[in-house]
Amino acid sequence: MQISWMKQNKEEEIFKIPERLGLHVETITNADVLDERIHKLRQENCHIFILSKGLAEEGEMVLRKYKKNENVNIIIK
Repeated sequence: MQISWMKQNKEEEIFKIPERLGLHVETITNADVLDERIHKLRQENCHIFILSKGLAEEGEMVLRKYKKNENVNIIIK
C-alpha cells in the first residue's frame, strides 16, 4: 500500500517532517494536475492521498469526483 503526499507549489513549509523522513512529497500546480496525478497513482496501486488544505481547497471538484470511490482515501491535513 502506497501513500502519496501532495501540496501546492506555493506551500513551501507544508509537510516538512515527511520530507525530512525521506518520504516523497509531490508539488502540484493546479486542480487539473491533481486529477491526472491521482488517476495515474491509482493505476500504480496507490490508494491513500494526503493533501494540504490549500490544495484540497483548490481541487474541490477533484475531491468530489473521488468522494464515493471506495478505493481512494483522501486525507486533508
